[in-house]
Amino acid sequence: KFVLPASSSGGHSMAHFPVKRSFSPAAQKGKGSYTISAINGQQGTVDAPLFIIPEEGTSVISDIDDTIKITEVRNRASMIENTFYREFRPVPGMAELYRRWKDRGMFFHYVSGSPYQLYPDIASFLDSSGFPPGTFHLRELSVHDSSFLSFLNTPEVDEPEEHYKYPAIKRLLEAFPRRKFILVGDSGEMDPELYAFVARQFPGQVQSIVIRNITSEEENADRFRNLEIPEGISFSVFASPVELNSP
Repeated sequence: KFVLPASSSGGHSMAHFPVKRSFSPAAQKGKGSYTISAINGQQGTVDAPLFIIPEEGTSVISDIDDTIKITEVRNRASMIENTFYREFRPVPGMAELYRRWKDRGMFFHYVSGSPYQLYPDIASFLDSSGFPPGTFHLRELSVHDSSFLSFLNTPEVDEPEEHYKYPAIKRLLEAFPRRKFILVGDSGEMDPELYAFVARQFPGQVQSIVIRNITSEEENADRFRNLEIPEGISFSVFASPVELNSP
């Protein structure tokens, strides 16, 4: 047993604890689980997925909105409707692509600006749509502070390191220094610039950057040619996953 530290006001708790390599063969295949129970006298337990990820191998860091789920982030009204009111819809072909990568032994980390309150819905959507299981790194959102208004009115940032997804991505690469990473996103906002910045910070770990083109920009557009991606890291822009060669 391991006692987690007290959670934040939003219910989030983060900790490191040791797990024996022999803990669960299923967990080593990304199919294990563990149980969280309250120690303050309240009843109830929660089962959560457990992933034991090898020190070496390839991981996929994937955006969610407009990369694998149709959200229309660039249209604020459509984004709110697609996030809170409409049934989630997958981007055609992305689940099949990710399953092929999973069959090659890759692990998945879903990093998104969607709020943690949507985790049950997003996890159910990914499962029912055939996406591989993975870890989730979402956005903390509370009606008790300014985070809710920030979510509805996400400010433009000029520097990639200021992007709300960067800390989660940075933690993943630092946690697995011997693994290679494929970064998958879309052209709607700052994914290309953010991923290029990550590649410059971790040139020995980023294997490739894959961008779904939702802005109708050519792959040789100035925006993409000026990304300053280190030599040896592939960069692909696609409209449909069938266009992609395996990274």
